[in-house]
Amino acid sequence: MKLKRLVFLFAVLLFAIFTTGNAYSQEMIVAPKKVYEVPEENFGFIPPPLDLSHLTPTTYIFGATASSWDWRALGGVTSVKNQNPYGTCWCFAACGDLESKVLINELFTADYSELNIQACNPTSYHNCYTGGNAWISNNYLALFGSVNETCDPYPGGCPNPTCVNPACDFFKQIREWILIPNTVTAIKNAVQTYGPVYTSFYAGFAGFSSYDGTYCITYSGTESTNHAVVIVGWDDEMCSGNGAWIVKNSWGTGWGDNGYFYIQYGSARIGESSSVITRYVNYDPNEKIYYKDEYGWWMSVGYGDGHDWGLLELTHTTANEYLKKVSFSATGSTCSY
Repeated sequence: MKLKRLVFLFAVLLFAIFTTGNAYSQEMIVAPKKVYEVPEENFGFIPPPLDLSHLTPTTYIFGATASSWDWRALGGVTSVKNQNPYGTCWCFAACGDLESKVLINELFTADYSELNIQACNPTSYHNCYTGGNAWISNNYLALFGSVNETCDPYPGGCPNPTCVNPACDFFKQIREWILIPNTVTAIKNAVQTYGPVYTSFYAGFAGFSSYDGTYCITYSGTESTNHAVVIVGWDDEMCSGNGAWIVKNSWGTGWGDNGYFYIQYGSARIGESSSVITRYVNYDPNEKIYYKDEYGWWMSVGYGDGHDWGLLELTHTTANEYLKKVSFSATGSTCSY
């Protein structure tokens, strides 16, 4: 009998420091969530509910010294797709991130199904207007994997698609992805080191929907981010020397500069909720993943004393399994993005 390899994949916060009236209270408390005001116009991105503004860059990211960088010229991005008219940008940005990593590392042009993430992810309620973020999409790509666009083509049955699994084969599974703080240096470093970066910004301002790609976008409003896209490079000389991100959108090649736009650093809150896939593997049908999570990070708990411990017990269901690895996520200025 062929033995199955076993993987534990779960999200556990091993520490949580929350301030309460009694700093040494042992009563478990829940971390407060950010107040999210849904913009009038939403393209599918919903920011993660927990405040991650304290994150700082890791020390192992190489320094970006170039004044410009463009993965289009380096053969590191796949074709521009079109999400319209549905709120599925978070799925398109996720596939754009993974496809670019496969192209850079394997010189293979993949086209993964955005609809499969939308329709088969339990949090989406199978509605193409529900929205999501990288926590949800990367969780799905880690637990299950990517499938080809040809097997589950977009838009399928949107706005209420049906999950076709297990009719489609899985190909790539995420094994590591990191969060990136919203600083120009940190994002540059991640783009140059790993490849195109998943990010968000506010896309509801006047003129963006009709952008023709001939100028650098600037917008000083502070509305909540509502659109997920992929940063593929930068140019410090653009925007009158203030610098701009080169960004891949998911509104087709007829929009912008063949589907791309250029936006000044910091404009429209570009760079918030940024992340990048740093490691993936081929799907292994003989591998079983045990997990306990919420298909995304939606809550944190702690005791307020600064020294908290977490324990998650998972029991295997099949005999003759080998434990291959244990994966978890942690966040803090000293241990990760």
